[in-house]
Amino acid sequence: MIYILFVLDILFFICSGYVVLGYSGRFYAENLEAFRNIWFFILFYKIFFNYFFDLYDKSRKTDNLFLFFRAIQSVTASILVIVFTTFYLRNFALPRSFIVLSGFLDVFYIFLSRKIFFENVENLKILLISDDKEKKEFLKKELEFYNKGIKLILISKDYTKAKDIIKNTNIDRVIFSSDIYSDFNFVMRLSWYAYINNVDMLLFPDISSAFISKIDISDINGLPLINVGKIKLSFWNRFIKRFSDIIISFIVCFFLILFLPLIAFIIKFDSEGPVFFVQERTGYKGKIFKLIKFRTMIDKAEKDTGPKLADINDERITKIGKILRKYRIDELPQFFNVLIGSMSIVGPRPEREIFIKKYFLKLPGYYRRTLIKPGITGLAQIYGGYYTSPEEKMKFDFIYMNNYSFFTDIKILFMTIESMIKARGV
Repeated sequence: MIYILFVLDILFFICSGYVVLGYSGRFYAENLEAFRNIWFFILFYKIFFNYFFDLYDKSRKTDNLFLFFRAIQSVTASILVIVFTTFYLRNFALPRSFIVLSGFLDVFYIFLSRKIFFENVENLKILLISDDKEKKEFLKKELEFYNKGIKLILISKDYTKAKDIIKNTNIDRVIFSSDIYSDFNFVMRLSWYAYINNVDMLLFPDISSAFISKIDISDINGLPLINVGKIKLSFWNRFIKRFSDIIISFIVCFFLILFLPLIAFIIKFDSEGPVFFVQERTGYKGKIFKLIKFRTMIDKAEKDTGPKLADINDERITKIGKILRKYRIDELPQFFNVLIGSMSIVGPRPEREIFIKKYFLKLPGYYRRTLIKPGITGLAQIYGGYYTSPEEKMKFDFIYMNNYSFFTDIKILFMTIESMIKARGV
């Protein structure tokens, strides 16, 4: 339903621009030409600031005064940037009357469209989990104060029941009180399941929880909540990350193809078996994909042992395999995985499904590593290499996921190149 509102905004902003031009000055042809030159910038700024001020989020609906104030904020911000853009582009043909009239019209439209839309869309469905009766009643009253139509499902701590409700009742949010947060295993398991079903998990904090120095704050109807298990990758973060993945992996794959015959010859000369090692790994949100590497072990290395992680003195590793691992050359074919989208350059190490199931029972929250795409390199790979314990890998992965930025990825890439040069692959 939000996408319908998004499309309506685009149509209105374009059509209203042409309509307002007819009443904003005498030089209509000149104004029209100017508008056609910069209409994309105008549309982009208006949509962007509507998004920035939460005018596409139905959970933010409150009273009319608050909605009207948000509309004014969005329109004012877009006007200031539009004026700056027209000045920078040296395009002064758009009259001030156009800016003023379109601004008033935008405020009226945004307020009216949100009021009609938010009052007629399906109300939020919220699952409220708490073992504390008083907190449960307090949260119920606060959530229903501005929105009488909000749909609440109240339960005590029960993982199976909560999981069934998320799956079968189209829940929008899960809120739990601080008394539930002490059960780390329950919170991590449920946050992973909620995330793969596109449901936010929010904590209503007590004093100690609110004292955390770096937290991701959200709110529903003015009630302050803390996002739990939410990965710090916005739409723009994901876009930039994917765009850079494609550019870098395309360049690496191009040069890899040039040297592929030489590497293939060396691997085949050293030991019998295929050049590439292909294995199923667990990727984004638990999806299985086929990871490709240069073979560094003897052919059919697990024939007698079954699934087994490599160790430092593993006799299955070939002579050439030790060199390939030392300089991380064996990882290079994974750039083809990045190119097709099953991996990212930087991210948690992709594990095999059998080991993830094993770690999940011992390490609460281990599945959270699958909430972003696995990577060729990452903090765990740099600081630990091939043989870091699952516990330490998880710590490094959580640090990366909770503090993600594009510049962090750049830093990790440079650190990886340094590790390759210094042969810290083993």
